[in-house]
Amino acid sequence: MTLLKQISLAIQKIRMQIENIQTENGKKILEFCLKNEGKSFGNKFVELGCVDELLAIYNKFAKDKILNVYSTIILGKLLENSKKFFLITNKTNLLGGEIVISITGTGNGIIKNGHVGFYVGDNRIASNDSGDGKLKRNYTLKSWEERYNIIGGMKVLYYRVLD
Repeated sequence: MTLLKQISLAIQKIRMQIENIQTENGKKILEFCLKNEGKSFGNKFVELGCVDELLAIYNKFAKDKILNVYSTIILGKLLENSKKFFLITNKTNLLGGEIVISITGTGNGIIKNGHVGFYVGDNRIASNDSGDGKLKRNYTLKSWEERYNIIGGMKVLYYRVLD
């Protein structure tokens, strides 16, 4: 077996282990979301404030704060390129406190804006409600997939918070 193949297999094993471990920050985010449903946390934009809301919650527990990010486009790039987050490739491995995102501009144009929220277990996602800007368990995994992927043509990505 070549060295490259050995490294590839080792990375796959590590990835499989990571995908089944909930981080301390993930636990804290989950607990916070469940205790604070119906409240708003730094949401400046109400209808378009999903990123602002998510980061206000994330920054309560993160060592390195994420500031001045207000769009799913920029947040998506940050999640993809940062070592602070781990892409979950199998949604059956989701644990509470993980980020769910569909990125604006990546779909078929039927749905104008993407969205972001936290997975809170029991197949539910908590995100800001566009009507009042408050954190609510307003999606299931299925309803999110239907809206953003099936109708809107956007990918649904899941990220574990690592720090």
